[in-house]
Amino acid sequence: MNFEGQIQIVKKMIIKLIVFFLTIYILDAQGITLDNTGGTINNLGTIRVRAGQVKNLNDTIDGRFEYTATCPAFTQEVPNIVYNQLVISGAGLKIIDPVRKFGNNPLPLVARDSLLLTDSARINLFRGDIWALGPVANTSSIFGDKEIRLAGAKWQDIWGTGNFPVLHLDNPFGAVVIRGGGFKVDYLLILSRGEFINSASTNFYLGDSAKIVRYSGASLATTPVFGKRVDVEYRGNGTIVSGGELPDEANILGNLDVRNSGGLVLSKNVTVNDSLRLLSSIYTEPDDSTWYTLTLTSETNPQFLNAQAEIDGSFRRTSLRADSTPILFNNLYTYLIFTNENNKNGASEVTFRVKPRRHPNWAFGDTKVRRQISIFPRNSSGDLIPEFYPIVGYGWRHSSDTSVDETNGLDVYKLKLQWWDGSNWVDVGEEDVVQFDTLNGWAYNVVKSSTRVQSGDFAIGSSYLYPFAFKGKAILEGAWRNGIMANDLQAKNSLPNTPPDIFPYNRDPDRGKIFVSQFPDSIVDWIVIEFRRTLTDPKPIVYTGFLTSDGRIIGRNGEYPLTDMQIKFDTQATAYYIAILHRNHLSVVTEEKVNLKRGSFVATIDFTKPELVMGRENALKPLAKTPSGLVFGLPAGDVNADGVIDLFDQINIWTERDFEGYLIWDTNLDGIITTRDLNYSINNRGRKTFLP
Repeated sequence: MNFEGQIQIVKKMIIKLIVFFLTIYILDAQGITLDNTGGTINNLGTIRVRAGQVKNLNDTIDGRFEYTATCPAFTQEVPNIVYNQLVISGAGLKIIDPVRKFGNNPLPLVARDSLLLTDSARINLFRGDIWALGPVANTSSIFGDKEIRLAGAKWQDIWGTGNFPVLHLDNPFGAVVIRGGGFKVDYLLILSRGEFINSASTNFYLGDSAKIVRYSGASLATTPVFGKRVDVEYRGNGTIVSGGELPDEANILGNLDVRNSGGLVLSKNVTVNDSLRLLSSIYTEPDDSTWYTLTLTSETNPQFLNAQAEIDGSFRRTSLRADSTPILFNNLYTYLIFTNENNKNGASEVTFRVKPRRHPNWAFGDTKVRRQISIFPRNSSGDLIPEFYPIVGYGWRHSSDTSVDETNGLDVYKLKLQWWDGSNWVDVGEEDVVQFDTLNGWAYNVVKSSTRVQSGDFAIGSSYLYPFAFKGKAILEGAWRNGIMANDLQAKNSLPNTPPDIFPYNRDPDRGKIFVSQFPDSIVDWIVIEFRRTLTDPKPIVYTGFLTSDGRIIGRNGEYPLTDMQIKFDTQATAYYIAILHRNHLSVVTEEKVNLKRGSFVATIDFTKPELVMGRENALKPLAKTPSGLVFGLPAGDVNADGVIDLFDQINIWTERDFEGYLIWDTNLDGIITTRDLNYSINNRGRKTFLP
């Protein structure tokens, strides 16, 4: 054998010896290095296990306990006991060992004081959960399908650049991301209790297909750094207002699942790109002045897992099939069908705005089903399309439960989908016979194909059911100030909640039953409207309402126009003399009867126009010149309600001077009796009413 051959043999022997001794070392290292069988460990310092395993530790160990194996080939098992401070570090693989069980279920490993996962440790979470009751630092690499739960009894800090396959906040006091954050949640973030406080400067990351499950009673302060896609699910009892779990960007949210009992209130515009599932409702309008839009970009219809679940507000769909497949919108019964592309008329998206249990805003809205509907188709440039030609399905709540029912006592078989053309409600098109889902409390119908559907506001109602209605306008001379009437009495809280037992309010047989707890805006005073079948009708129809600063005569709850929902009109009679009566101004009455027949118009009576009232210019007082002519008002100063302004009125005013409050001698309605009130009566002396 030559010299080189001998050298090779020696090298091989050396390598075998190294492998042999290394194997002996590893086998010895992975043996039990801390055996507590039959003993108790009282630890007030630090126990560090650099190699090997532990056996039969106490169920609870105080002090600091460290698993620090550094050899990548080495595996250490970490028993799922209760530690005070737990440190896991080193490149050796650490496996949570479920030695403690309740029945067949492993108990979680608990770190009471703090949990430190550091030094690029590798941790296997396939076999057991970790519950941290204090701060958590993580610069390690964790894999598995078990969770790390923040379950403390006071707020918890969390920081580091490691990863959590599943991170669970279950602490009513919340958790705070500190030191810049930087950690990543790979698959699942569960928010059960408390607020997870992050910010733009102290944030964390989500994996590309992560999911956030948020329960009522928990929240996320701001949006994390999302991956390519995130799914969000809501659970628990009560209503949830959306927070940082929903991305601001339109292309990130994949699936949205709303399963909490009280539904979801949006705090921003939200776009769903894959699927939308609702066990409860989504509310896109947090209040009457704030409107957001929920958008679904996929062709997949939303799944309404509960027939009572709806999208209350604006719901936009941007993938419109044209193959006769129903495109669901705000509930199970509201949809569009396009039989071909031409039916779209260029529409690439459609937004439905549906507001349950609300009357439509336009005239005669309170005679319709209590459901607002608006439809807005738009083209690819975002421009509103005036009309298109779909089949339209629509539904409303029809139930014996009055808290749910929207039918409003109407004959359901006469109801149709109607469009507001700016002045009237117009039937949209030919419809099928109304159908009922009695089990779930719905009625529904469909407007058939080839119907022109115009964008705008819709109602569910009947053309046969227009009410008696009128709009009234009047001005009181005493309250007139520079082009508008003052509402001094309301501003001083002097208006009585019930009209006093004086003329003309005591002409209303229902006066004593009237009580207004909250006044509408800009009220000048109580006023009485009489509807007389004849000029001397001994029992006219009387209604006590309000006069506003701009002269409108409104209902006690702010209704305008006034209809037979507020006023008990006769069943047969349709024409009346209409009179306006006030406590210290002369009354006026229309010169002719006003026809209030049911129709698609509202009778408007402007008592500032002398040509409409009996006595004409002699019955009213000119107050101002405008480009359209003189403005007239009811003359002030008849404080004793005898229909004539004379010396007796003036004596009464003078006698009561300097008193404050809601008083008949206060002719200018500013809440105090002065010589100004006397001047009105003196200036109008000799005037009298033309009302019999």
